[in-house]
Amino acid sequence: MNSTKDNINETTIEAKRIPILKTFRNLPRLLDDPIGLISSQFEKYGDTYKSYVGLEEIYLSQDADFVQYFMQKGHRNYQKTRFTRTLGDVIGRGLLTSEGDYWRQQRRLIQPGFHKKKLEDLSNIITEDIIDFSLNLEHNIDVFGSADLMKLMMRLTIKVVLNSLFSNSISDKYIDRFDEIITVLQHYIVAKVRIPFSTQFFKLNGKDKKMQALINEIDEIVYSIISERKNNQGNFDDLLDMLLQARYEDTGEGMTDQQLRDESMIMLLAGHETSANALTWAFYLLHQHPEIAEKVLAEIQNVVGNRLPTFEDLRGLTYTKQVIQESMRLFPPAWITDREALVEHQMMGYKIKKGQVVTVFVYGLHRNPVYWKRPNDFMPERFAPELIKERHPFSYMPFGGGPRLCIGNNFAYMEMQLALAILLPKFKFEVIANEAPKLEGLITLRPEGGLPVKVSLR
Repeated sequence: MNSTKDNINETTIEAKRIPILKTFRNLPRLLDDPIGLISSQFEKYGDTYKSYVGLEEIYLSQDADFVQYFMQKGHRNYQKTRFTRTLGDVIGRGLLTSEGDYWRQQRRLIQPGFHKKKLEDLSNIITEDIIDFSLNLEHNIDVFGSADLMKLMMRLTIKVVLNSLFSNSISDKYIDRFDEIITVLQHYIVAKVRIPFSTQFFKLNGKDKKMQALINEIDEIVYSIISERKNNQGNFDDLLDMLLQARYEDTGEGMTDQQLRDESMIMLLAGHETSANALTWAFYLLHQHPEIAEKVLAEIQNVVGNRLPTFEDLRGLTYTKQVIQESMRLFPPAWITDREALVEHQMMGYKIKKGQVVTVFVYGLHRNPVYWKRPNDFMPERFAPELIKERHPFSYMPFGGGPRLCIGNNFAYMEMQLALAILLPKFKFEVIANEAPKLEGLITLRPEGGLPVKVSLR
């Protein structure tokens, strides 16, 4: 860990600060429109400024150099924040919420489960789920006057991640219930972090007890699956099998049931809604730009033809992947992230106090004109390999960055490429509303109220 003497000779930079009373006055807008509020503050106060959460002074930044320092070069000066600890209280101590030596131990243990051979095995499960989803959608297409594209994608991705985790151990009725519970828990976690004194209030009004009942409901299902799998001698090519087979180098022992539950919950949360939102925004943008949709369709026809896509086809679906990357630039599922300083130090001239929170506004970073030409335009070509090399490495981070880069990023790209390759040639998702959807910044970035579309066959 770096000491407080880091960069001692640097000239101290004083970031502009939003007065604390103004932050309290802005609280209703922060709850209703956090992305609009924070974006306007960056326009006024620059790419790095100070604000408050409750009585605590924090830094916010959309400066890629600043972000690179604290997420990569100086990452040992930081730990996860109260938000992640609150998330950990709800979903457990898995890769996303753990720290220090325990996190490093779990990362080493689980990383092999996302290597190429395992992803190839999982691609078969994913393709089967997308085909089932497609057939069901086609069968019911006449029922739709309109449908919520976000709910459709949520339904698809939760089935994909549950089956990737547990094969076919969860029935459809439980899949729907998982989706409902995760959405309710998201609102609860966000409210606990953003609303001052919510911890005490939620204890008094019974909300904590209601949320614990929902967690217990999920736990009952997950623990029963773990128990059944341990007693089953069959072969499974899913992530739970990988977790069960993993052994610690020093002891040769596997994970406890609690650890298996916690890591499963992390994969469920991280692998479900992020992909669903990214796909929703991708289909939305393709509807807004039919000429780009035609280029994707032409690539799919050229690479895949009239058969089902395979894992090997993904290498040829380069423009399809660029569309996904550009969609996540404009609408990053993880639109904000933060860390808490472990020691007092200076970072690029800014004095960071021990315990102070530093927040990256990923949404703003991805649209910062310093790094992106025509930042609000949908231009998948900007992710051509030769252009990626020229870009600041921390100007784009839909999966985080530094040592804690999301372990499932290649799984997510595979899932989304397969979804586009199977669904886009078969269906049109025509957005009904004339106005752009309002952004809802929960843990992930959603279109508020969903995205109504008319579904039809091509």
